[in-house]
Amino acid sequence: MPPKRAQSKAKKVIPVVTAKGKKDAKAAQKNAKVVAKQTPKSVSTDRKGSSVKSLGLAPPAKSATKNNAKQTSVSKKDATATPAKKDIPDKKKAQKKSPSPPPKKKVEKEKTELKKITFSGSAPVDEFVAQKETYVVYEQGGKIYDCAMNQTNIMEDNNNNKFYFVQLLKKKNENAYFVFTRWGRVGQIGQQALQPCQGDLSSAISQYQKKIHEKSVKGDYRILEKDYSGENDPKALEKLEKLREQKEKESFNKSKLHQRVKELIRLIFDMKMMNNQMREIGYDAKKMPLGKLAATTIKKGFDVLKQIQDELDKKNTNVVELQRLTSEFYSQIPHDFGMNKAPLIDTKEKVKAKLEMLEAIQHIQVATKILEESKDDNNMIDENYKKLNIDLKYLDHNSEKVKLIKKFIQNTQGYYKLEVEDVFELTKDQDDKRFKKDLGNRMLLWHGSRLTNFVGILGQGLRIAPPEAPVTGYRFGKGVYLADVVEKSAGYCCPDPTTKTGLILLCDVALGNPNIKLDSDYNASNLPKGKHCTWGKARSYPPEKSYVEMPGLPGVKVPIGKPEPSDVEKKSGLWHNEFIVYDVAQVRLKYLIKMKWQN
Repeated sequence: MPPKRAQSKAKKVIPVVTAKGKKDAKAAQKNAKVVAKQTPKSVSTDRKGSSVKSLGLAPPAKSATKNNAKQTSVSKKDATATPAKKDIPDKKKAQKKSPSPPPKKKVEKEKTELKKITFSGSAPVDEFVAQKETYVVYEQGGKIYDCAMNQTNIMEDNNNNKFYFVQLLKKKNENAYFVFTRWGRVGQIGQQALQPCQGDLSSAISQYQKKIHEKSVKGDYRILEKDYSGENDPKALEKLEKLREQKEKESFNKSKLHQRVKELIRLIFDMKMMNNQMREIGYDAKKMPLGKLAATTIKKGFDVLKQIQDELDKKNTNVVELQRLTSEFYSQIPHDFGMNKAPLIDTKEKVKAKLEMLEAIQHIQVATKILEESKDDNNMIDENYKKLNIDLKYLDHNSEKVKLIKKFIQNTQGYYKLEVEDVFELTKDQDDKRFKKDLGNRMLLWHGSRLTNFVGILGQGLRIAPPEAPVTGYRFGKGVYLADVVEKSAGYCCPDPTTKTGLILLCDVALGNPNIKLDSDYNASNLPKGKHCTWGKARSYPPEKSYVEMPGLPGVKVPIGKPEPSDVEKKSGLWHNEFIVYDVAQVRLKYLIKMKWQN
């Protein structure tokens, strides 16, 4: 049984998510009650801007419960809930049990425009509802009656990773209401039921609230709060992405940008790439499409990781408590483990990996918002570039700047074999205005990040981890991490597994007077008076005699020499230098390098 402590938390909140005008997925869906992929949505919502609010659902009255029980017993016959063992994604079996699907309409490929995808209602009807096109998700007073819940429990011998999805549906143009539910193991189709409430709206709302109460309060399920802005229907999103690809090809040729800049913009806004990279690190984008996980839920994920780290820091770690907290994290942030048991988050390395996942989700939200807000279908490349508020200038490979950068890479790549494809010079007004160049001791240093993060980085600049993130996930506290050898930063780039292409930054950093550390110190951000950054001094690094000045950046040193043993070779616990600043105003983006990882 899940612990009471986890249950008590669930009593507090039934989130309310805002909604705006949505777009319509016209394509007909397959008419089956038990089929295909699991894609839960999220909660009853309140439309006031884009913030997530809570809607308290009181436990149903006893008299109502009795009536509801009668209705539920009747509904089982109508709903034809299928046993789990029979609920296998076998297309032939599903076709036998379900009526023939309506004939598919041909989708125009050449003339279809993005703005033609619209749909009535703020939340999409579950894709597995029979004749889903005849229903809408009910809304009342700005509240959307749509809820997705998740429960992971790995305590003791448990192997639970379940979803429960509830919608209050209304027949189009009819005064008829239904409560639809679907439940099962994450990654499977699950069972489903459609309970008719005839024209009794109050009964339908009562049944809807009762099911949420039973699962989120009594059943220890966690509600997945969802951002309803933009498109939400998974099928419509998939179609929208295909249309975007088509429009992108058209706009690519029309764009007035440099050919290499156009290719870069296409690369960093590639949603397929983002989905693939997130799948690699375990996120279940089918359950909660990228960019749709509410900021409050991401914050809860950070909070749970902090609690896990606090438990790991104890002298005697409580394994049962780690199991409980791990279950809580997976309940908040959807993961698909198939039939395997969810892995215990029991090391600092695992905590750090999950931190990187949440940071990637935050960056991807920036990209999805820009894509959703694109108004000019015929010039998507240029519009996306414009919204980054950054100037990208392609540099010729024969220029002195590129030659110097290539030498910097060649001398400090270590184990890697890196091939420079393109180099771009960056100018961002935001960085230039706030840059604290007067601190002095300026160096050109590396910063690596996965491909999914670059829309967020170029659009909003480098950011420091939020307060709710565990500090022990960062070796020298929360800050912007940089290195003087490309080998160190290249390890964080996570290039595309197919093309082996990735991106890395060179930043102009005002280090000022550094505070030297020879090993990890999670509280290093508490700098002594007169210090401006942390220098994690390594056993070897490029000697100061090798420093040269960057052309066009007077006073900025480039440590292009090959690493040599340092004066703390035998004392330091670090293989590579690390420079950490705790104020983003000490960093400005200067060069973006597109590289291929040969090995």
